[in-house]
Amino acid sequence: MDQTDKKVLLLELGVGEMTPSIIKLPFWELTAKNENVFYACLNQESSHRPEHLRGRSLYLQGDLAESLAALRQERSIAANIK
Repeated sequence: MDQTDKKVLLLELGVGEMTPSIIKLPFWELTAKNENVFYACLNQESSHRPEHLRGRSLYLQGDLAESLAALRQERSIAANIK
């Protein structure tokens, strides 16, 4: 991450616990190394956020399709408020 002054959201969608070294661990490492990075995970399965990223991470449990549809609807409502 060359531009450390920019805020970055690492959004992990639907990644299971079977192969954490491919996505989870690199995301956790990037978040731990840069104070401008925030890690968020959305998964249908129950999981946990890493204790060392407390305050800089978020775990949401739910259906990905339903969550994205709700975000789209919120975005549409917000656009009409302007």
